[in-house]
Amino acid sequence: MDPQGNLVDDFVFDSGKGPLSKRVLHVRNAPSPGATSSLAIAKMVAKEVKARFSI
Repeated sequence: MDPQGNLVDDFVFDSGKGPLSKRVLHVRNAPSPGATSSLAIAKMVAKEVKARFSI
């Protein structure tokens, strides 16, 4: 669900606020069971981490 209360169809990446926001990545709206698509999910998370944290 987004901040306006709408349902979202895909993953939501959020770093939160505060001093740890530059070191934390939350993955919300991850479907279950995630094991069937774990490699695809890992690829999406890796891309997001690379973009957000300049790795």
